[in-house]
Amino acid sequence: MPNEYHIKLLDMLEELIPNICGKWFLSDGGLLGLHRDKKLIEWDFDLDIYILEDTTINLDLTSLKTQKYYTCDKIYKEGNTFQYSNPWLEYIRYKRLLPQYKNLNRAQITKQISPLYKTEKIIKEFTSPSIDIFTLKTEGDKYVYKDGLYSRMFYLQEEIEELDTIYYNGIAINVPKNKEAILQRLYGDTWNIPDPNYQ
Repeated sequence: MPNEYHIKLLDMLEELIPNICGKWFLSDGGLLGLHRDKKLIEWDFDLDIYILEDTTINLDLTSLKTQKYYTCDKIYKEGNTFQYSNPWLEYIRYKRLLPQYKNLNRAQITKQISPLYKTEKIIKEFTSPSIDIFTLKTEGDKYVYKDGLYSRMFYLQEEIEELDTIYYNGIAINVPKNKEAILQRLYGDTWNIPDPNYQ
């Protein structure tokens, strides 16, 4: 039985799905939990949905809101819990993902990005739980993050050309084929061993 937090998350997902026009699928921690444990992971507090560039989401007739955040769009519901996070630390985390900063230490990154912070920072509006929406683009035979982030996190065209369906709590959820190969790529060889300390 889902916990109270996951019930809110699943309610949001159920409201979101009919308003997605195009290809979408669940991956990352949500896929890991549903495939490995047949439930959401207890300490996982969001869901990661992937869409293609021609997929659209219309929230006009829903109670859901969206905020463009650093690496994804955050789908949330007003009235849920607002969890404060340090805007500067969130900004640094994002910048450290970008190719031009990957080989710099924290002091070097800080020196370079400090002048940009005032105009580039994003003030968090979304509440928790949230659903993260990542957009994929085609690159050769792969689908990769639109913003060029997370190079080891990609999907082969054959993995998402036709999707499987997992039913959880009465919700039909699209997932990629060849789930175990994807989970191994995302989480390593021990993906099938629960680890509450995983970051």
